Amino acid sequence: MGRSFYFSEINHNNMYSLDCSYYTKSFPTLEKLLLDILESGMDPNHEITFNGKRTGELAIDLIVI
Repeated sequence: MGRSFYFSEINHNNMYSLDCSYYTKSFPTLEKLLLDILESGMDPNHEITFNGKRTGELAIDLIVI
């Protein structure tokens, strides 16, 4: 009869972002965060956060060009 669709939900409890007041994006993987930083031109000299807690790592230290 009709089509059935499967919609996966993002677990909003496991999100990566930056410790920066004006960067409000968050991503389910570290790779997606780093790609957004590169593509958007965001300053990578900010600490990465995981679930809102600082990781001790700067994004710049994880970006390999």
